[in-house]
Amino acid sequence: GTSGGTVIKSTDGGQTWKNIGQTIDGPVTEIPFDSARKLTVYALSYGKKMYYSSNGGEKWIDWEEKKKEEIKALKEKESKLRKEKKPDEADKLKKYIEALEEKNREERTPAGIVSLTASPFISGTLYAVTKNGQFHRSADYGKYWKKFNIIESASKFPIRMVAVSYSNKNELSFVSGKAFYKSLNGGETWAVTQIDADRPVSVISYDPKDSNVLYLGIGRDK
Repeated sequence: GTSGGTVIKSTDGGQTWKNIGQTIDGPVTEIPFDSARKLTVYALSYGKKMYYSSNGGEKWIDWEEKKKEEIKALKEKESKLRKEKKPDEADKLKKYIEALEEKNREERTPAGIVSLTASPFISGTLYAVTKNGQFHRSADYGKYWKKFNIIESASKFPIRMVAVSYSNKNELSFVSGKAFYKSLNGGETWAVTQIDADRPVSVISYDPKDSNVLYLGIGRDK
């Protein structure tokens, strides 16, 4: 991914490269792959939007724009039903539209995402952390999101990255401020450990061969 919003792809180990998909709004800072669907990939525009592709990046979908299109199509269908003198069907569809609009508002893509992580176990499951100290999860390829309840002290600082254990699908870790947070039950409860560092942690990662080993990358700026 480039700072200009272009995604460049190689299918021969880096020997050759080509631009794929449309230009993304903002710098592309992360491109996580889905755990099971080999052509499903995600892209993050730092602090702005996340994108979804089901065809290896040939086309990128902004879910918030997609949801607007879906609502528009449903309202057109409702209008057509009323013109066809089918009020009962139209009223039923209207209630569905209203419920869907509420869901779209309550479970919209989080604002200010700074890191996006795909579960190595569960297809379609994503974790997003934000610059205002929020931690969210999606179970449907990024279309809808729910906020985790985390320890209050963690929400006072930016959360720069989340890591998922390669041996336990329920083990999640992140760093906020100068503290390390870990959950062993999928985010229901958290344990906290202070970190002896004078700079913020910008990267956190489990060793893929040994999940007892965890790496923390310290940022340059205090």
